[in-house]
Amino acid sequence: MNSDILEPADTSELPPGPALATEVGRDLTQSSDRQTIKDWLNQHLQSHAVHIIELNLQRDDLQIALEANDIPDQGKVVPLVHQCLSQLDLPRVATVTLFGQKTGSELPHWKEQINLATPMRGELELASAALRPSVAPELNHGSDPFSMAALEDKQPQPSNHQSVSEHWVNRQLQRLQGHRTKPDRQDIQDNSASARSRMLQEQYQQGIRDFSNQDLSDVDLSGVTLSLGNFQAAKLTWANLRGASFWQANLRGANLRNANLQGANLQGANLQGADLQEADLTAAQLNWAVLSGANLTDANLTDANLAEAQLERVIMPDGTMLD
Repeated sequence: MNSDILEPADTSELPPGPALATEVGRDLTQSSDRQTIKDWLNQHLQSHAVHIIELNLQRDDLQIALEANDIPDQGKVVPLVHQCLSQLDLPRVATVTLFGQKTGSELPHWKEQINLATPMRGELELASAALRPSVAPELNHGSDPFSMAALEDKQPQPSNHQSVSEHWVNRQLQRLQGHRTKPDRQDIQDNSASARSRMLQEQYQQGIRDFSNQDLSDVDLSGVTLSLGNFQAAKLTWANLRGASFWQANLRGANLRNANLQGANLQGANLQGADLQEADLTAAQLNWAVLSGANLTDANLTDANLAEAQLERVIMPDGTMLD
């Protein structure tokens, strides 16, 4: 479901300022920037008992997985996230894809893509209201480390072109980033397949999602969750990926020859142009996956779920190409 014109969120749920600090968000390839925005959005989703479990950038699409004890209210959460993100300086982001799921569920209950360039009715009025000090959150100067009083002694004061609330959110996000900085990706280079497997899992747990162009041949990642990871053009030949989760992962152009993908979760994954020759995809979940241009020659697709998958120009196991 796509949104063309969205109703604005309630003004009481707006962020305290309209802009993200320039140095915190222009480059969402940095895991620390993504974590900062994730933490910031979670603050404004608390009132809906919803939290973000994954936030990742795939090309110019910011993908956000939302979770709640009950299915997140799509009609309320989507406009709120749209309203928040529309106020930030995110030049790398053109669209945002939101997934809503119930806690404990492996599959999202709904999916919606929004275009940040799409105006919302009343957007200018809401943005203007957000700038007024009257809608800034109440601050406990005695205990809040991000309060105005706590910042005044240590941080620069707002410039003539910057509102008080805008200055507040910029400093808050900078401090969040300083406290939650995560290491950037390091190339996984080791002759031992077991060492490469261990390094990848450690980096994923640290919040790193970019594993593009990496040599991951022969790794054992069976049963490992790697959802929303970027494995574009990665080498995964002879890898043991049995039961692994690559939900919504980017595997475009990846080399998966002879890989063991039995029972793997590849739902919504981008496998465009991937080399899957002789791969074992028995009982793999490939529904909604993008397989356009992939090579499945001699692959095992027994009991694989290909519902709603994109199969244009795919070379099938028998060597035939689909239109």
